[in-house]
Amino acid sequence: MRKHISIVILISIITLSCNKSQQIANDFELNQIVTKSNKIIIKTKKSNETEGTRNDSSFESYNTLETKSDQQIKSLGGTLRQPTKTDYCCCPQTNYSISFYKDDKRIGIYFVDTIEFKNKVRVFEGSYQYSMIIEKEFWKNYLKELKPEN
Repeated sequence: MRKHISIVILISIITLSCNKSQQIANDFELNQIVTKSNKIIIKTKKSNETEGTRNDSSFESYNTLETKSDQQIKSLGGTLRQPTKTDYCCCPQTNYSISFYKDDKRIGIYFVDTIEFKNKVRVFEGSYQYSMIIEKEFWKNYLKELKPEN
C-alpha cells in the first residue's frame, strides 16, 4: 500500500512539473527573443516561391521593414503579449518572416500567415510546434509603424 501511494505521489509531482515547465517554455521563448533583440527585420515572401521554402532567399529584400528604435521592438512585444496560443499546426502559409537580431547575430526567426484567417494572423516558429494567433489589425498597425515616411 505504501508503495502505491509513493508511486502516485511521484507521478503527480512529475506531471505537475512537466506542465509547469511546458508553460514556462511557451511563455519564455518568443518573449525572451523579443526582449534580447536590438533589431528586428520583417521581409515579405516572394510570390514565386513554393510554400515549403523558408530560407532567406525566398523573401523579398526590397520589401524589408526594419526597426529603427527600441520603442518599435517593445511595440512588437506588446502586439504579441496576449496572443491565443495553439499547439502543433501543420503547413500554414508563409507571407512574412520576422528575424530577431542581437547586434548582427540572428537569434531567432518566426513566420507569419496572413491568409488563413480573415481577421487574424498566425505567428509561428519554423517547426510548427506552436503558434500564436493575433488580431490582423494589430499586425497591420505594426507594419505601418515600421514603414519609412515618404
